[in-house]
Amino acid sequence: MTVREVAIELRCSMHVAGTLLARSHDQRIDKSSSDWLNGLPHRTARALLTLGFKSQKDVSEALVNGTLNSDTPGMGQKTITAIEEWLGSRTDSEQSGGGMQGIGPAAGSAAAATPR
Repeated sequence: MTVREVAIELRCSMHVAGTLLARSHDQRIDKSSSDWLNGLPHRTARALLTLGFKSQKDVSEALVNGTLNSDTPGMGQKTITAIEEWLGSRTDSEQSGGGMQGIGPAAGSAAAATPR
């Protein structure tokens, strides 16, 4: 089947169909052990797996302590931005349940915006 045929069958965009096909053919992205990657662009998910990350918590900790940044091999500014947005969307949904707070693109903005 072509990507177009899959998109028609699933009633989704060709972009979504292409991503689904790419993920289904990537052996590193095992459905049972990488549900934590949901919501990330496919290339970003592959890059995080290649770097050895095993959970969303590991990614957020590395981003906060600076070991994951745009100088990291396989990461660029757009990839880091995608990760920050992904963490922010996960953080927003988890805050009501006592999840990780203060992680994401706005984590240090309040301190930086406070005049001295």
